[in-house]
Amino acid sequence: MLKGHAEYENERLHVLLKQQNASTGTYLHVEEDHAVQDKQLLIIEEILRGISLECCKEKRIEEGYRLYLIYRKFVADNLAHLHEEETKILPELQQLYSDAELLQVEAPTYREMTPEEMVHMIQVLFPHMNIHDKRAFLSDILSLEPKKFEIVLKAIQPLITENEFIAIERSSR
Repeated sequence: MLKGHAEYENERLHVLLKQQNASTGTYLHVEEDHAVQDKQLLIIEEILRGISLECCKEKRIEEGYRLYLIYRKFVADNLAHLHEEETKILPELQQLYSDAELLQVEAPTYREMTPEEMVHMIQVLFPHMNIHDKRAFLSDILSLEPKKFEIVLKAIQPLITENEFIAIERSSR
């Protein structure tokens, strides 16, 4: 999912900044972060594979601690990365493009995604969102892919409170 997220940003959002000759330092730095994250994830995967194959208990414990440290660093780096995206990239995009223009950038992504993929993405994202973000997110799906929206809304009901569901349903009418 992170790899897909990075590709989406690099190929669809940063292109918009390049077209407007936006400050290249910001989006180039974020693209470099994406490459570093890919390498970190490969290392994490390699350590996990090594732990699962290791017979010696002491070695597994040692590698488990190494995994813990690398994973913690990955999470810290990712949080700083997200902060940069939300405080530099997003405001610049919003300054250069209208909401309608940005929504059209998302359209191909939602068109390509299956309802099941959308549900999976929502399962990951919704626990960290407030009701306003959830409503905006679902509103985008509704306006771009109304048939998929119905399937998605039914599937995600357990993820939202009754009040959130009512608010989202009202806004989708």
